[in-house]
Amino acid sequence: MCIRDRFIGKTLSSVSFAARSDASSDSAAEHLAAQAARALGAGSARETVFVGGTASLTRAFDAVEVVRSVLEALEQQYVVVSLVRDMLNRGVSVAIGAEHGVEPLSACSVVLAPLVRDGETVGSVGVLGPTRMNYPAALATVEVVSDRLGRRLTEG
Repeated sequence: MCIRDRFIGKTLSSVSFAARSDASSDSAAEHLAAQAARALGAGSARETVFVGGTASLTRAFDAVEVVRSVLEALEQQYVVVSLVRDMLNRGVSVAIGAEHGVEPLSACSVVLAPLVRDGETVGSVGVLGPTRMNYPAALATVEVVSDRLGRRLTEG
């Protein structure tokens, strides 16, 4: 079942509840969408970064040192916030390898889409992965999730 089919037509609170009660779900996209829905429903801080699926990064890279530097960079929220802020100015965007300018993440690519409510960018949805990631799938995922969350936020 794809993420769209799982969450379409549901409120943020029901998505949040479903995500908590379905601990068997192994889809990183579903996990991140549910985490975002919980955060948005809770009215979280403007510059909070929610990270999920970090265990998937360990399978994506062969070198332990690469994984260590990526995870250390993700722990420093200001690094991620500044990266996201820079990329959001371009709308839906992709930065491959060192293009994003964050040295510890140079082995990674970032796919990012703005989260828009009532015509205003209120956040973003993104995927961080190896440079060999499936870009069409990552782009489709962030666009669908950001669009659906944005519509839900606008509708109330």
